[in-house]
Formats: sequence, C-alpha cells, structure tokens
Amino acid sequence: MTSSYDPGVFRRINLNMLYSLHAILNSDSLSRAAEMVSLTQPAISQALKKLREIFDDDLFYVEAGDRRLTPMALALKPKVERVLLEARETFATKLGFEPATSTRTFTIAAPASILTMFLGPQVARLRRIAPGIRLAFVKLDNMQQGQPIESGIDVRVSPEVGGGKSEANRRILYADHVVCLAWQGNEKFDDIITPEQLATADLVGGEGGLLPQSLLAGSISDLVRKRGFAITTDSLASVPAMLEGTDLLALMPSWLAQYYAAFHPLKLISLASEQARMIQILAQWHPRHADDPAIMWLLDQLETGARRLTGGMTLLQPSDSNIS
Repeated sequence: MTSSYDPGVFRRINLNMLYSLHAILNSDSLSRAAEMVSLTQPAISQALKKLREIFDDDLFYVEAGDRRLTPMALALKPKVERVLLEARETFATKLGFEPATSTRTFTIAAPASILTMFLGPQVARLRRIAPGIRLAFVKLDNMQQGQPIESGIDVRVSPEVGGGKSEANRRILYADHVVCLAWQGNEKFDDIITPEQLATADLVGGEGGLLPQSLLAGSISDLVRKRGFAITTDSLASVPAMLEGTDLLALMPSWLAQYYAAFHPLKLISLASEQARMIQILAQWHPRHADDPAIMWLLDQLETGARRLTGGMTLLQPSDSNIS
C-alpha cells in the first residue's frame, strides 16, 4: 500500500509559503500581507509570483479600485485555514494536560442564551482550576447551530438540531424547553397559556426574533411563524425591560427565563404539554480533537458545571395539562 505522502513533492515546495498565501488571501493589500508575516514588500511580491506559478492562477485582481479574489483563491482560502490550524494543533500536541500550569486558549461557541445562563457562570470555577488558560466565547446565530463545527472552534454548546447527520462528536450536558416570560403585573395570562391565547398574544423574540426550531414543537412553531413577533431584538439582555409594564410575552429557554425572573418583576408561564418538549443541550467537538486531553478536560468541566447548575435550580417541566 502506498502512502499519499510524497516527500519529493514537499521538498520542491517551501511550506513556509503557506503563511504568505494565507496573508495574501486574508488582506486587502500586499503591504498589509507583508506586515502579517513580517516580510518586506519585495519578499511578499516574490512570494506572490511563486504562488501564481504553483497554482497557475493570478489569485487576485483589481476591479474598480477593489481587490478581488479569483475563484481559485476563494477555493484555497478555507483549505489554507484548515491546514494551518491543524499544523498548529500538531505542534501543540502534548502527552498530557496540566490545567494548573496551562496557558492554552479555548474557543467555545454558543447561542446568547447559553452564553448567559450556562457558560458565563462556569468562568470563575474554571479560572480557579486553571488560572492561566484563556477563554474565547463566540456567539452563534440560529443558522450556525445546525452547521458543521467551524475551524477554530474547540467546542460548540447548542441545542440538538434535527436534520442531517452531524460529523461532530457530542455529549449531552442538560435539557431545556421553551416557556413564556411575562411582567408580574400582566393579568391577561394565567400560569398556563393555551394555544388560542398564544395565537393572539403580542410576542417579543430574542436573538433576532428567532428560536431554534428544535426548541419548538410543530404546532407552536407554525403558530409563531404565522403570528410573527411584535418586537424583535438581537440582545436577550434587553428583553426583561421590554416586558415590564406591558402585556407582551417573550418566548425563551426556561432556564434563562428563571434567571431573569430572579432579578426582575417577571413571571414564567408554561406552555401546554402539546406545545413544548424537552430538548437536549449538547457539547459538540470535531473528531480531530478526540485524542486531545485538553479538550477532554474542558468537556469534563462543562459536564460538572451542568450537574452543579441542575442541582441548584428547578428545571421547570412543560405543563402536563391537556388544555385545548
């Protein structure tokens, strides 16, 4: 069986050219590309000449004063990102992971609700255990939650999204579901809201007025799409202030709703059982991290944090009332 690795080919190509290629593909000028890789202007120009010969392509051109990548360059861009990322991970590989002395950076992606309710409270404990690590949190929008893990993301924490088989490895952290959050003085709705009431309610939608479809059963999902939102906001933190003094309702994950109700004059209203269902919140990571002890440590810490959170908080169940 022959290997796909041909040392003769790699000897003919200076792999340092990858850094120049990455800089050229991710900058708006050659001078900026030269700065990114600490080269002189003549050196980056010479690198560009060699790269054009290697790929038999101009890589970019100027049109109406704007620098535009060629189709070849656009195809190369994610490949180069991936190769450099994997090279960095290869040379960073260690036989073990010592949290007390590590200075590693972990990048964790999650929707705003999970960043607020779950990941934020983990920071103090993680810093006590591993004071030298760095944490980079990235906000996911609704579309990204069902997409493959991006390069540069160590762990994604998000609701389970149906449809298609994910390439990511996964662990279940906890479960949640959607409830309505309302002002305490809102007498228009009782403890449980009927489908008929929800169909006529004025709704506030966080995260751009959308919720992952995995958090909604079919009937309520169709109802919300038909009804629409009276108010939408990209900032979940602004929702409590919007509800106070109004008859508005906000649909959001129950744990976040309980968190807001603890600090604001707000109350939770359950959806009838046929409208809401429990949904798993998953930690997901790329298979290439399967043997990385640092990522396994981080996942263990997230599991511990989820257990502590569930132990100290009431997980409000969907109502089992058969209201129709």
